[in-house]
Amino acid sequence: MIDPLTGAANLRHFEEALHCEIERSGRHSRIFSVAYLDLDNFKVVNDTQGHPEGNRILKLIVEAASKRLRKTDLIARIGGDEFALLLPETDTPTVETPIGDVISGIMQRLQQGSWPVTLSCGVVTFRTPPGSTAEAMKAADELMYEAKRSGKNAIREATFDGDDPTLGQNVDSNRGLPD
Repeated sequence: MIDPLTGAANLRHFEEALHCEIERSGRHSRIFSVAYLDLDNFKVVNDTQGHPEGNRILKLIVEAASKRLRKTDLIARIGGDEFALLLPETDTPTVETPIGDVISGIMQRLQQGSWPVTLSCGVVTFRTPPGSTAEAMKAADELMYEAKRSGKNAIREATFDGDDPTLGQNVDSNRGLPD
């Protein structure tokens, strides 16, 4: 349930929590958001400064995010340098605050360490529940890759409202993150 390196939830825990949130959303018409974060240029740190320094960054990401997330939110390490956030009761007008606050906190810590690492992030707000956890994760992942393709260090957001065709497309302008 817990990633041994960072102390964040692991992928299995995240998928279980996401499944419960999808069910709750369907039952009570509750809105939630899923964010997929990937570190840009992380391999450079591992290759030039070593894996212990890379591990330090991964721990720092979770520490910085945890300080800014609500108790109902969940951060998980879902891959080597990939993280996911589950944000219950978070709609598009308010998604900028939790996500922006988390990203800002992480970026401040990365800049303090003078690492050449930034973040690309995809955020999907579900006004109606997706069909599965895989569908929810795929939507956020696709937006994260769109942020990477657009030059990295950005957040891409979309809203899912049933058969909304905007899912997976950039419905919000590219939000540049601090360099």
